[in-house]
Parts: sequence; C-alpha cells; structure tokens
Amino acid sequence: MPFTPPWVADAIFYQIFPDRFSNGDRSNDPAGTEEWGAKPTPRNFFGGDLRGIIERLPYLKDLGITAIYLNPIFTAGSNHKYNAADYQSIDPSFGSNDIFKEFLRICHTESIRVVIDGVFNHTGTDHRAFKDVKARGAVSSYAGWYNIFSYPVQPPSKPNYECWWNYGSLPRLMVQNPDVRNHLFEITRYWTELGVDGWRLDVANEIPHAFWKDWRKLVKSINPDCYITGEIWTDASAWLQGDEFDAVMNYRFREACLDYFVRGTISGTAFVAALNHVRSTAPEESAFAMQNLLGSHDTERILTFCRDDVGTERLAVLMQMTYVGAPMVYYGDEIGMTGGKDPDCRRTMIWDESRWNTELRTYYK
Repeated sequence: MPFTPPWVADAIFYQIFPDRFSNGDRSNDPAGTEEWGAKPTPRNFFGGDLRGIIERLPYLKDLGITAIYLNPIFTAGSNHKYNAADYQSIDPSFGSNDIFKEFLRICHTESIRVVIDGVFNHTGTDHRAFKDVKARGAVSSYAGWYNIFSYPVQPPSKPNYECWWNYGSLPRLMVQNPDVRNHLFEITRYWTELGVDGWRLDVANEIPHAFWKDWRKLVKSINPDCYITGEIWTDASAWLQGDEFDAVMNYRFREACLDYFVRGTISGTAFVAALNHVRSTAPEESAFAMQNLLGSHDTERILTFCRDDVGTERLAVLMQMTYVGAPMVYYGDEIGMTGGKDPDCRRTMIWDESRWNTELRTYYK
C-alpha cells in the first residue's frame, strides 16, 4: 500500500521565508523594521507577513505553483523563527491564527497546498518552559524538558545546558520526556486538524526514530494525505521506510546538479550514477515525493552559485523540472535574484518588475 500522499508526485513547491517575501500589513511590523530591499543581516526585520503572501497568491498561481513551503511562522523573537516561544500561535509580526486560517482557506480554494515548518528539536529561550526553568531552577515542573547541566541556568552567551550546535539561544528539547512529547503532539494535532497539508521537519536527523514513528502515526491518523518531509542533507534511507517520512528535502539532488552543471567536476555518466544512487537508497514512491531543490534559505542562491550565468541556471532548472520528484523553487530564483550564504540568500523579494529577468521567469513558468 502506498505510503506517500498521491498529490505530491505532481506538486511544484515554492519556498517562502515569510519576513522577506511581501509586506501586506505595515501595522504589524516589528520595531526597527528596515526599508524593503536593504541588506539582510542575521537579526534585522523587513515586515513580510501572511497578508503579503495572500496578496501575492495570484503571482504564484500564474507561475504555476501548487504547493507552498513556509519557513517557521510560530511566535519567536528572531526573523527566522527557528527559536519558538509559542508553537500554538502565529507570530504577531506575521499576523494571527485567524489570518493563517484565511490564508489556508484561500490557498485551498486556489488548489495550492500549504506545508509548514516543524521545529521540534529545540525551542527558543523565550519559551514558557525554558523561562520557568530559568526562574525556578531544579524545582521547575519543566526542568526535565531540557538537559540542564547545573543551576542556576546561565545566559545564552555561556550556556550550561544542551543546545543545538552550541547555540545558547536554541536549548534542546528532551523529546523522550513524556511531557515534552505530549506538548509537541498537542501542537501537531492542532495545526494538522486546522488543515495544513504537510510538515517540513527541521534537523530531523537529530531526533530519535522512535519519536518520528509515533509522530507519523498521529499525523496520518488525522489526515492520511498530509505530507511529511524531513531536513536531512545526507543518505535518508533510514527515515524513508514507510513508517517515518514520506520524503526529504533532496539536497543530494542539488549537489549532483551543482557538480555536473556548475562545478563541472563529474561526467554525464557520473551524474546519472549519482542520481540513480540517491533513488536506490529509498523506496520508489519516496523518489516521486522528494523536494528537488537547487537552493534554499540555507544555501547560496542558484544564480550566484552559477556565477551569474543564467544559461547554466536554466540547464539546472530544466533538470529540476523534468526529473522524478517534486521541484521546489526558492522564492525569487525565478526572477534572477542573487545572494551568497545566509543571511545574504535571505534578501527581500523584488516586486519591481523592471528589475526582473522576465525571460528567466517565463522559462520557469
């Protein structure tokens, strides 16, 4: 019996970093919001929000997009929102839960699916559980939610607790703790029942398999067609056996394309072999559900990697759009946006059409 949602094989994804796509409501802009088009930094804000995305849905519809993947949208103090303070509320700078419901309704009316980012490996330091541990120490009822080495809890600049890649702003959740698990399952149920069409799972390889097996059962019990894709940059075969993820962000596809089309370090035969190897490490139906990307919020933009050679980008895009799997366009790549590694790859979307490479956009379309 197939374990991947049938709609994904024909999907064309578009990845949106919400703060940088479109500002549709200036009244919810964070303090110090910078002028659209200014240089992105790790900490600045530009005011992109859900209302802005709603207003730009006709653009996406015209481009041919059938699914949107949103970087995190839950309440958090950063521009990227990977440091959740509250998993059950949309960040006020993006709108509200009601506006998200409106966004979902309109997308579904336009036959566009919505995949949201699940960041379950860690929270931010503003999460109520971590704040309680910091305030009350070992007697906090949330003390077991994190791996605290000693008390009192120290500031993020000198963390004395387990955190993601030693970033003190991202204390790691102990997902094996029943209370943590219940919390994460509760918010998963809330958003899945609300109608999201899928979950992209952040740093999915850093969470135990047992958690994901049970998490999948929950999601699929609510909506069997809900798509589950993991952020795994290497061989993901262990997660693609039908009892955890449907697919992953296909960074290995990206690397093969860069090696062949851009770096020129492999032959055509070796390129085919690389792609076949990726497909051989997972069930065939996962291959058809893979998110085939050429760039993301974590990489240089494809045109920049191609040294501004549009012809090279077009070749890579041709492969992306015709190969087995679901192509995923990183916002702005279709109009020729450029940018180096994070944060430069997170520039604001260009809406001045005179600055577009219109031929490239037509090619993507």
